[in-house]
Amino acid sequence: MNPGTGNSKSRHDSTQLSINDKCKLLNWEGTSEVVARGHISDIHPESKVHGYKLGPNCYRIAIEEVVMPDVVFYRSQPEFVTMEDAPGSTVAWPIKYILCDN
Repeated sequence: MNPGTGNSKSRHDSTQLSINDKCKLLNWEGTSEVVARGHISDIHPESKVHGYKLGPNCYRIAIEEVVMPDVVFYRSQPEFVTMEDAPGSTVAWPIKYILCDN
């Protein structure tokens, strides 16, 4: 359990995170604001998102709801710059900024 967040799981307990877990994405600039909601769609470092490997520190997240549309993606690309571009797509997001509910 992540202190202060009830029954949420985070990177600190990443062995419990799994594909299809519903999650909240926190601002990767460290403000702890929720910028979007979705679910984990892939956790394998060799998997790709928009042509780039996830790597060891990111998960692929399917975005279902954007909370803060002006937040810039962790890995911006010409067609995906801010969260406003994300609904219905997948993004790479740093594991330490993902909170998942039980």
